Amino acid sequence: MDKTNRYNLRSLPGGRRGASGAGAGCYSMRSTGDEALSRRALVAKQATADHRELNSHSPLLVENVVQSTNVDESAPVKTIKRARKKWTKEMNMFILRTYYILTSLEEDTTSYLTDLHTKFLEQFPDMEDIKMEFGIDKCKINSIKAGRNHLMHYQLQTGETIDPLEENDTFEDNLSRYLVAVLVKMSILVVLLCGFAFSNAEPLGNNEAYSGYSVYSVNLRDRSDQLVLLNLQVELNVDLWDHGAPDLRNALVMVSPENKLKFLETLGENGINHQLHLADVAPFLKAYDEHVASWKQSRTNRMPFEDYPRYAEVDAYMERLAQEYPGLVTLVNAGPSFEGRAIKYLKISTTNFSNASKPIYFLDATLHAREWVTVPVALYSIHRLVENLRDQDRDLLENIDWIVLPIANPDGYEYSHTDDRLWRRTRSYNPEVSAECWGVDANRNFDVNFNTIGVSSNPCSNTYPGHVAFSEPEARYVRDILLENIDRLQLYMNIHSHGNYLLFGFGNGTLPANVAQLHHVAAAMGAAIDVNKLPIAPYYLIGNSNLVLYGTSGSAQDYGQEVGVPFSYTLELPGYGYNFVVPPQYINQINTETWEGIASSARLANLYYRARNSA
Repeated sequence: MDKTNRYNLRSLPGGRRGASGAGAGCYSMRSTGDEALSRRALVAKQATADHRELNSHSPLLVENVVQSTNVDESAPVKTIKRARKKWTKEMNMFILRTYYILTSLEEDTTSYLTDLHTKFLEQFPDMEDIKMEFGIDKCKINSIKAGRNHLMHYQLQTGETIDPLEENDTFEDNLSRYLVAVLVKMSILVVLLCGFAFSNAEPLGNNEAYSGYSVYSVNLRDRSDQLVLLNLQVELNVDLWDHGAPDLRNALVMVSPENKLKFLETLGENGINHQLHLADVAPFLKAYDEHVASWKQSRTNRMPFEDYPRYAEVDAYMERLAQEYPGLVTLVNAGPSFEGRAIKYLKISTTNFSNASKPIYFLDATLHAREWVTVPVALYSIHRLVENLRDQDRDLLENIDWIVLPIANPDGYEYSHTDDRLWRRTRSYNPEVSAECWGVDANRNFDVNFNTIGVSSNPCSNTYPGHVAFSEPEARYVRDILLENIDRLQLYMNIHSHGNYLLFGFGNGTLPANVAQLHHVAAAMGAAIDVNKLPIAPYYLIGNSNLVLYGTSGSAQDYGQEVGVPFSYTLELPGYGYNFVVPPQYINQINTETWEGIASSARLANLYYRARNSA
């Protein structure tokens, strides 16, 4: 069989561009129904290709950017005219070329961008004033290759809709919106990579522990290259930020200073090409913390699913919903975590879970603590079912019962906010096993092929499964939810980040008896997400977790399948190149596109449930 189990939407028909001429290349995103879905797929496909071509241009030196007064004919933008009052051609070119540099850097990122930022401020002392000066009520973009991609980014940041362009729109009147789009994207990159946040907020965690740690992008040719990295994960305790896929996606590996030489030697001995992705993790994480803090301070009346909420915020949100919707929502306290935090979940049902003809959909998040973006997705799912139920989704509430556990590993989740942004495990402590290391990989702690493949015997490793199965209360509570509802539990979705994968069992490479149905539901879910995705995100890869990624044992996904859940999955959300530290500006996009996938999978699972019960 095809080991990647891939599908794609590249051949979808339909789609319509905006007007030709000066406005060519802009798309309307307002359409609804099947036409909008096919058009979104085509927009994603075309913009992805455009972004790839844009990034193929060589980065321009900072000195050339600042000093040049002539348009570089080799650059993607051939001519840029004067736009509004004080804006000169040189200033516009400076902004555009700055963006190209930021998107193509690989090495010496911090020092290079620091210099770039300084020179940028020499040209534009008040970046925020520049953004405010431009109106955002018009849309225009020249017929340059980068157009569609930048506008998609701008729509992500503002939530605004891009209208089709009229042929008689003037370039000068509408250049502003394009420049704003570039500035928005550029400001995110400056904050994340340089550490220049537009606030005085203090970083949340202690990131100095990662000083000198570096991240490498590793080109995977085949399965054997994946196995080399998996062995290094055990031998050197490297952290696989992204496992990659041969000939499709590079792996990303974080290496400590003391293991860097051995790591690079091993890659060289195996003829594996690699590039430096991040020279020093510590300043990168510090900048991210500052950016998240700034984001929180700038948002008023925000909902918990609109940024990265802390445990107490999530708890208060669930408590409020249970009080305001007593006929629909039931709050359940599964029990205390290792450190004593209540692990709570919501049961959402129009019939108080008493109707046996309704299947149950169970989703949980943050078994791995550092995967913050999974929490908003879980909360947004609750929001769509309870507070913002729309007519097209009414069947999801009337025909299906729901269980949502937003924070399965609260101790680790809080620790990743306060002490170590990249903390993955639980926070249990067992001095008989190790007096120095805390925690267990909760997603290797389930009693299914326990401690056999894809794990480490090192108690300090991110893949240490624990000394016995279900040693962690966090894993036991998930187990209990599954077993208590097994008669009606039709679909279990274990949400993780990142990579755009939708996986099913088993982690040892054997396939469940209903693998065809598993793949059917997963492919439909992936397709529903892909037609709404950003162009910079890859298409979802679907298939068996061992064949698509790597071998595992003791996972929640496998345990759900083993005990009788017909459809048990691991969902890996998008990372957009930011890995576990996705900027909060992307949260709304991830929430909304993932909800479409959840809704699609729920409807299909419901059909299978009814067919099974009527047989």
